[in-house]
Amino acid sequence: MRLPHNGEVYSVTFSPNGNYIALEGCDKYDENRACIQGSAQVWDANTGKEIAHMIHEGWVRAIAFSPNGNYIVSGSEDKTARVWETSTGREIARMTYDDWVSSVGFSPDGKMLFQEVPMVLLMFGMQPLAKKSLV
Repeated sequence: MRLPHNGEVYSVTFSPNGNYIALEGCDKYDENRACIQGSAQVWDANTGKEIAHMIHEGWVRAIAFSPNGNYIVSGSEDKTARVWETSTGREIARMTYDDWVSSVGFSPDGKMLFQEVPMVLLMFGMQPLAKKSLV
């Protein structure tokens, strides 16, 4: 199976149930080869069909699925971490920082969201970010 991407892919991950594959990277560059549009893409692992294409204004450097696979968190050089619905790509939360987001993840129960910006680990409860359960 071939999963096309418009630019460079930084990493790939599977959803916990194996039904989805997520790619992250950069789609567009300026004349100096700086990333001006990054993305996270979700693909159906069985059919190879693209499910969602989520845009950032810089390299997407980190991505993780929620424990139930219904949500994705992405971290970018655009200084944001964003939570998206896996099946639609709809953004449900955005956190903005003073530096790029280098790592993201959910707690095993899906109730906490972790993000790392250089030299700082941040932790948030998910309930204020989304009305639906993320577990």
